[in-house]
Amino acid sequence: MKYLAILLLLLFATVAFAQDEQSGMIKTAKGVLVVWNEPGDYFTIEIKGNKITPGQQSMFFEVDGKIFQIQTAEKKLFLKNPADKALDNKAILAAHRDWEWDYLAGVLKRELKVESEWIDLAGGQQALAWSYDMPKVADTQTVKRQPYLTVVKRDHVLVLNRALTDLADERDAKLFMLETLLTLKPSDKPLSLQKASEQVKKDN
Repeated sequence: MKYLAILLLLLFATVAFAQDEQSGMIKTAKGVLVVWNEPGDYFTIEIKGNKITPGQQSMFFEVDGKIFQIQTAEKKLFLKNPADKALDNKAILAAHRDWEWDYLAGVLKRELKVESEWIDLAGGQQALAWSYDMPKVADTQTVKRQPYLTVVKRDHVLVLNRALTDLADERDAKLFMLETLLTLKPSDKPLSLQKASEQVKKDN
């Protein structure tokens, strides 16, 4: 367990940005706390699970044997019309979904039928859940469906994704992503990995 805690803490420790603070992961009583410090994109979010293993790519994880990914997309990547500045969060999330949808269809070279659902959060905020059946692109492919959960986070959209190899797991995947989303704590400035670690020790 000590080795795992050290591994998680060091996962992002080599990723240095312009600011002094770095990104990292801290073992918690229920899983791990991700502390993310990318220029202009600062937040913490807790991933809960019994066994959490970092993936080979940044922000990819295996949580109790299932793949989970956290992404962020800066608004300016998909909102390029000056009039888009007046869009509300619901319209921003819809625009992001369509942008991602178009990109994924191009990569997969398939038409994708996307299903969407709005989820009301505390404080009047809304999240957008959307998903599509994964087209067969390789004989070794095991993923059958791709569900996403997105929310506006200051100048970014936070994207959670849990690939499904068994369609019977879709409800659990949705609940897992929603539970993870509810731990999100955005910040307008870099976060201290050390202070976050000290706080986790107090909370545990």
